[in-house]
Amino acid sequence: MVGQRGVVAVSVVIALLAAGLGFSGLGAVTGSVVISEIFYNQPDLPNGEPDPAAGEDFIELHNPGTAAIDLTGFTLDDEGSAEATPAETVVLSGTLQPGAYVYITRSGYDAQAVFGIAPIARMEFGLSGGGDTVTLRDNSGELVDEVTYTDDPPWPGEPDGDGPSLELRDAQLDNSVAASWGASNGAPTPGAANSIAGTAPAEPITNVVATPFEPAVNQAVTVVAEVPGENAPLLHYVVGFGAEVEVAMTPTNNGTFTAIIPGQAAGELIRYRIEAPSTGEEFPTNDGRNYEGVVVADPAEIPTGLVEIEWFIPEADHDFLIDTRRDREAGYVFGSVLAIDGVVYDNMEVRIRGGGFARNTLDKQSFNFDFSSGVDASVPQLVPHPIDEFALIAEYGFFFDRTYASWEVFEDAGFPPVPAEHVRVQRNGEFYGLFRFSEKLDGTWRDVHGIEGEFYEAGGGTLGPDFAPFSFDKRQPDDGDFSNLVALRDVVTAAPSEAKTDDFYDSVDIPNIVNFMAASNLVGHFDSRGQNYFVHLDDVTDRWEVYPWDLTNTFGIPNGIGGCEQTSELSITCNSNALWDSVEEIPELEQMAWRRMRTLLDSTLVDGELEGRFQAYRALISQSEIGEDQRAWDDGFYRTNANFNFEVDTRRNLFLASPDLPASQGANPGIVINEIHHSPNTGVEFLELVNPTSASVDMSGWEIPGLRAVLPPGTVILPGGYVVLTEVLPEFDVAYPDAPNVVLVSYEGGLSGGGELVELISATGQVIDSVEYTGGTPPWPTEPSIGDQTLSLDDPASDNANGANWGISLALGGTPGAANDTIDGTVTAPPAVVINELHYNPADGGAEFIELFNTENQTVDLEGWALVGVDYVFPAGAEIAPGGYVVLAEILADFQSAYPGVPAVQWSGGRLSNGGEN
Repeated sequence: MVGQRGVVAVSVVIALLAAGLGFSGLGAVTGSVVISEIFYNQPDLPNGEPDPAAGEDFIELHNPGTAAIDLTGFTLDDEGSAEATPAETVVLSGTLQPGAYVYITRSGYDAQAVFGIAPIARMEFGLSGGGDTVTLRDNSGELVDEVTYTDDPPWPGEPDGDGPSLELRDAQLDNSVAASWGASNGAPTPGAANSIAGTAPAEPITNVVATPFEPAVNQAVTVVAEVPGENAPLLHYVVGFGAEVEVAMTPTNNGTFTAIIPGQAAGELIRYRIEAPSTGEEFPTNDGRNYEGVVVADPAEIPTGLVEIEWFIPEADHDFLIDTRRDREAGYVFGSVLAIDGVVYDNMEVRIRGGGFARNTLDKQSFNFDFSSGVDASVPQLVPHPIDEFALIAEYGFFFDRTYASWEVFEDAGFPPVPAEHVRVQRNGEFYGLFRFSEKLDGTWRDVHGIEGEFYEAGGGTLGPDFAPFSFDKRQPDDGDFSNLVALRDVVTAAPSEAKTDDFYDSVDIPNIVNFMAASNLVGHFDSRGQNYFVHLDDVTDRWEVYPWDLTNTFGIPNGIGGCEQTSELSITCNSNALWDSVEEIPELEQMAWRRMRTLLDSTLVDGELEGRFQAYRALISQSEIGEDQRAWDDGFYRTNANFNFEVDTRRNLFLASPDLPASQGANPGIVINEIHHSPNTGVEFLELVNPTSASVDMSGWEIPGLRAVLPPGTVILPGGYVVLTEVLPEFDVAYPDAPNVVLVSYEGGLSGGGELVELISATGQVIDSVEYTGGTPPWPTEPSIGDQTLSLDDPASDNANGANWGISLALGGTPGAANDTIDGTVTAPPAVVINELHYNPADGGAEFIELFNTENQTVDLEGWALVGVDYVFPAGAEIAPGGYVVLAEILADFQSAYPGVPAVQWSGGRLSNGGEN
């Protein structure tokens, strides 16, 4: 993995092998090289940028043996496998003396000036702050040592951004075990003995309980803990952001220790930690937090039906954060504390988020919160899985309800859910405002939804190409390589042409972009003209996808923004984005988007559906809370249910009145299974569907169970159009470089060469079409021995359950995305070229040959035609004139000797059988 902050830690799977000895999980042995220190996340400056004075990522190697080790040809990478690319691998050289330490660090800075000793090599990759695998191999590729660390307990948390490095306590310990490692005492020690060498981990402080969980006003808090190996532990506590107070803990009769924290005022934050001076253990530890804590209840607070987030930050830090919001590039980050449902999360990082308009013109700001390394929040009322960062998005009354409705539309459209619920926020014990909690599309979210590959935020940064007018931040991987995005920019910014359309189909996930366009247009996602969306290059399909984000400006743009409000056009409102423009330039994609919009209009936006959901959601928010927010932020207008109903109804009617909107989809759309390529020799498997009707069909969510295929949201098949399902999209692209532009979908299963039942089932469970083919059993056509021809339906109007209506494709590899051309029972009858003469058993001095004759009165193009019995396929440019002949010979030299002056070409598929053949 290339270095990336905030990535969810990988699972701990570690193997340690001594060079050539095959030991596993045994730590160092004599003669081996040991990974002994890892520095993976230097601390940050106040503006959130890494501190250059702290150094860069490094990996230290140690020789604990008695003999020197030649490192020439050894390799180091952070991929955890033998498949690391050259850019992800550093090749070592030199000799590692007995007892010596050396280190390898990042390129591009003066490491000797920082650490006082020079590295032996430079690496172009970085180490992940959330966990990574460091692998050392010898010059034969054999594994020498491999360590997978994380920032989660029981691994030390302090090395993740607090300054120390991760050090091995003893080279003889098993370095696959977290207890064998600890945080360095102070600064890292590259190229020298570890600062914690020879130390043993103490038993941790456990079973810490503070009661009551939510103390009343002036009620004391009792802290109890088990502190092994300590006779005089200390409790340190802080009230608000005051000075730390130290209290000696007293033993109890059950072997624990206890201390009392005095009662405090309503809404006050109380934080505490425990120290064992004789063992050096602390609680909390190894997870980036400084304190545990509780919050005193406030009996005067207005009851809420929302999740409440209590935010604590020094007033001076809050005021500075707000006052400097106009400095968009500063990126100031401040420490703070959150309590969610009473659970205190210490050492949070908060920064301002949002675009320039909100930062520069609005008082109520939005914030990003990052949890301490190794600590995830569990808020099941908001998010079904633990999270390590989220956004609090400021919402004013003039668009308070639009966001909820828009996320409902996108989620119903099939996009992965992004929890975005309203919460009540208290700051330092006082009401702060009603905000929208939103999960970030970070590594956690992507892992949960199986989204792997490059991931970019639009409108977030200064690097990368402009689609106009905004640019992109690369979120995954954090390697600064924008070459793939530049290639996409070059496609979408090209002038309209047939070549651009071809490139667009090859580059973009068509169902995804159709689905995004449909949902965005229905809700009027104004901001997605240049921001508030993500683009993803899927590493399996090798195609770009789009995901929504921050759906605030929707369902009617506020007046005065470029006259963009309430447009009914297909384009994103006031479109200035080359990606969306490219969709509109291709008529068939525009038609697909209209069909998808019709589906959503008939489901989520059907009269009363979205309005009813909103009314149930709005009931959770009391009028008292709305009044508090209005007074806090001088916002005098909050939409009522009637306001919301009017806006949704207006938006719905704009599209229903459009002549471009197709009629509602019928119950039995009539899609046909049309071509099957189940046993390719050199090509790829595929299954082709055709739409022989006059209406476009939305097949989102349809299934073919035998292939383990679910058609993704946005899969639309136009009248006379095709959808092709295949195993691996990039392999299909290679096998069929000249295939017509068509909607492609991948599947996980496979087609049986011996025959199977293929069923096409709609999202409502209706069987749309069903074909049970066989491996050549009549009436199904006999399979060709050459193996690269397909089962092709003679006519989409025929009964495809009857094998007699199927034939074998004339073209090798079939005709995915185009009309079938079967050998028997053809849809497109081949020209009358006949086999006119055979010479299969020549006497001495003769030559085998096959003669073809053209009975037509026009030239016939033979490209792609095949003589199956001799495995010959005619190349590009091959043709036969009217009334003309083409001769193929087994051995061209023999033929020319026997028939001088007669032109011929040579086949290479063996002799013709003396006993006869087909």
